[in-house]
Order: sequence, then C-alpha cells, then structure tokens
Amino acid sequence: MNLKKPRRIVWPAERRGTLPSLILLGTLGMGVCPLALCLRFDLTSSPAPIRSGFSAISTATVSERPISSGDTNFSQFQAKGSDSASNPSALGTIRGTVRIENKIQPRSIAFNLYSRRGKSPLINKPPVPVSELQNVVLYLEGRSQNLEAASNEGLPQENPTIQQVNETFIPHVLPIRVGTTVDFPNGDPFFHNVFSLSSARSFDLGRYPKYQVRSVTFKRPGIIKVFCHIHSHMSAVILVFDHPYFSVANSAGSFRLRDVPPGTYDLVAWHERLKPQKKSVTIAPGAGVQVEMIL
Repeated sequence: MNLKKPRRIVWPAERRGTLPSLILLGTLGMGVCPLALCLRFDLTSSPAPIRSGFSAISTATVSERPISSGDTNFSQFQAKGSDSASNPSALGTIRGTVRIENKIQPRSIAFNLYSRRGKSPLINKPPVPVSELQNVVLYLEGRSQNLEAASNEGLPQENPTIQQVNETFIPHVLPIRVGTTVDFPNGDPFFHNVFSLSSARSFDLGRYPKYQVRSVTFKRPGIIKVFCHIHSHMSAVILVFDHPYFSVANSAGSFRLRDVPPGTYDLVAWHERLKPQKKSVTIAPGAGVQVEMIL
C-alpha cells in the first residue's frame, strides 16, 4: 500500500508571533489571566501538594478569623479572667457617694498680723471656692488583720503638698500614710509660718518667704491640725493612716477605694466639722461593693 507522507505545515516566519498573540488577547478579553489558567491547570492536574509559598498564605488567613467560644485559646482566656473569682485573696473595690445633709458650722473669721502694719495685699481677693464634699475623707477601720499587713507597702514616690496660696492652705484636708513627708511651699508674696501643736506630730517651720518650701515627715497615725502663726484664719488637717485604704471624695461626692483585701470592715466618712459616720461593708474576693454615706 502506498501511503502518502503527511504534509508538514510550516508557519511563515513573519507570522509566527500571531497565534500566541491571539491566544493572549482572547484570554484577556474574557477577563481571564493567563497566569491564573496556568495555576488552575497545575492545581487540578497535578496531585502534588501545594508548595510552601501558598501554604504560608493559607496559614495566615486562618489565623485572622474571629475567635469563637469553641477555640482552646479562648477557653484559656476565659479561665484566666475568672481566676479572680476563684482566688480567695483576690482584691476588691469599694465605690460610693457621700451626701451632706447636716449643717456645717462656719470657720473662724479671717484675721492676720499684717493688718497692724498696713492692709494685707490679698484682703480684697475672694476665697478659693471649695466644695465641702472635697473635705470628706473615706477610710476603713479593720475588723480584719489585712489592714495591718498592708502597713508595710510602699509610700508615694513624690511628696504630697499643702500649698499656701491667697492666705489659704490647699488642699484643706490631706490623708497620707505613716512615714510620708509633706511639702509646704509658700506661694504668697509675703511670709508664712506653718505650725502644729497636735500630739500626733507637733512642729513649727518658722517664717519663710515666697518660693521657699519646708517639709515635715509624719511617723505616727493620727489627726494633725495645721495653722499659720501670722494668719490665724488659715488652717488645714492632715489625717495619717497606718494602711493605704482611704480616699477623698470629689466635688460630686464620689469616691473609690481600690485593691481592698477580702474581709469585713467599717467604712468611715469623716468631716472636720461633722460627726463621723460608719457603715459595715464586706468585700468578697475580686468583687466590688457600692455604698452610700450620709453625713
């Protein structure tokens, strides 16, 4: 049998780039990327596993999905958050408000020794407005030994201050810890002489001018009343505690005592010219208590 030899089709040299170009233009016209076709062919036709480059992308995508309650890590996070409830020594918080319903007696009338030599430079300046709620101190009295254990905790890094401005001690009431040093800077353009005759801590800082600061360290608990030898109407009160569980109410009467050990205590609301009020509070481990105090 005489078989014909297959005819070899030779694409002209000047048109050899036409067919690949048509294929490329056709795929682009259909919105298909040639690289995607190649990848599609590789992924469907080859049983080999995906290469490491694609594996890294897939892992990152999975890690970004939202955490569900069934995940092990989420369960561990929940367990850590609930440790405070199961820990018998977890610290609690006391929040509350103070209201003043009784009449407060006025302070002494202003008088100073400068009137003998002439008119005081600040005699016509109005007094600094302060809400009496900001002079209320809230503190704990212990029915528990936890308060005694806290007496060895660290003192504040910076010394608290009682400024002398416009012939006024600011703040008027300052609660501190035993061992704290208080600074008394003079911000008035004349001399002051800060002193106290209180049994818990008596001192006399002598006369010193503006911009000078003198300091006192308080080593015993108690109430210290502070005055000025030159301006008899100036007064302040320092309450020294042997534990850190005290707070001063703000102008709205709100207060908060943090990191209180579990136990039962007496919460005391104190004001210089009102009778102190007490209320029993019990702090469960890691819990908070809301209290209202009325003076």
